[in-house]
This record gives sequence, C-alpha cells and structure tokens, in this order.
Amino acid sequence: MNSRIQDMRLAATFLRQARILCEGVQDFVVDDVERNGRLAKIGAAIGEECAHFDRLITAMKGEDEPASAGNASRIEQLNAELIECERLTHQLDELTITLDSASSDRKTSEDVILKTNADYAEKRLLDRIETLTNCLALERPRTVRDILTFALRAMAPLQELIMAVSEDSFERKQGCIAFRLLQGIIPALEELAGTTRAELGFEEPQTEAEIIENLKNALAQKATNSSDDLN
Repeated sequence: MNSRIQDMRLAATFLRQARILCEGVQDFVVDDVERNGRLAKIGAAIGEECAHFDRLITAMKGEDEPASAGNASRIEQLNAELIECERLTHQLDELTITLDSASSDRKTSEDVILKTNADYAEKRLLDRIETLTNCLALERPRTVRDILTFALRAMAPLQELIMAVSEDSFERKQGCIAFRLLQGIIPALEELAGTTRAELGFEEPQTEAEIIENLKNALAQKATNSSDDLN
C-alpha cells in the first residue's frame, strides 16, 4: 500500500477524532450559546477538512491501489495496518533474541549497532500500533465483519489484563469469564460474516498443549543461553 495514502488516512482519522471531541465539548456548554456556536462552526470546518482528505484518498487509491481495495471498510484498513506492524514487531523480537543470546565477550560492534537499531525500530512500531489501535477504537462497526474484527482485536489485551492480576483474585475470575464469552461469540460472528479469523489476518487460537509446548521450548532455550553465558 502507498505510504502516502497511509499517512493521509491517518491524518483523516485524526481529524475525525478532533470533530468527535469538539462535539463532545458542545455537550458541556449547551447553555452557553456563543461558545456552543463557535464549537459548531469549528466542528463543521473540521468536517469539511475530513471530506477533503477523503476525496484526496479516493483519487490516490484510483492511481495506486487495485479497484477492489476500495471495498474495504475503514476498520479493515486499520486492522490490516496493525497486522503488518505486529508482523514486523515479531520479526524484530526474533532478531533481538538472537542478538541477546550471544555472550558479551562474543558481541561485535556490528551486533551492538544492530541491537540499537532494532530497539529504535521496535519503539517506533509500538508507537504506531498504539496510535492505530486508538484510531480503531474510535471507529463504529457497521457490519458483522467489522464486529468480528473488533472482537478479535479485544481478545489479546483482555488476555494480558487477566494474566496481570493474581490467579485467585475476583478480577481474574471475572476476566476469565469475559474472555470465554468473547471466545464463544467469535465462531458465530465468523459464520454470520462468511469469513474466518485467518482470512482477516489473525492467527488461530492456540490449544493448551501448544501453549505448554511453547513454554517448554522457551525455558529450554533460556537454559541453553544461560549455559553458554557461563562457558
């Protein structure tokens, strides 16, 4: 996808956020006719800018993107950008693990530079992921496909929150219930939307056996690295 189009889409999303915030402020000053009127004019002006950006994006898509790409909703576009950022982040994680596995006395100046560049690139990617996620949260799903995307996006942060609290806590138990409920509606949404999580770019959920196997491999790798460092 043309990077210029991505930038324009992000700018348009920021404008929509500004318009939503402006409308929200109006709710607090309903009794102040003068200020309410000014905010209404500001909101209208921002709306015109949104429309201008949308026209530019449409024209640019006609030049740089396949015609079918215009059928994707704004939520699908943001999700696609998020998936690409996450893919790059995973690649950087693998590179960092490889660089960290080398003992200090075997590291070259090139290794140090690569590690620094990887850390910098990862920070930029994480910042972009946060921005895109915030933009996505401001969108309103209008199709079953969009709702499915929202549900799949909600699972990862919910799981992280669950793991962050004590295992025997009330919050952990409630979080687990919420996670299972969310898991339960996803197959129904897939059927209604006529698509699958894989087609939307999400990985299939891991089984308990797979999770245990991954943990065993991670621990084995950690033990190997520790042994190499001692040698």
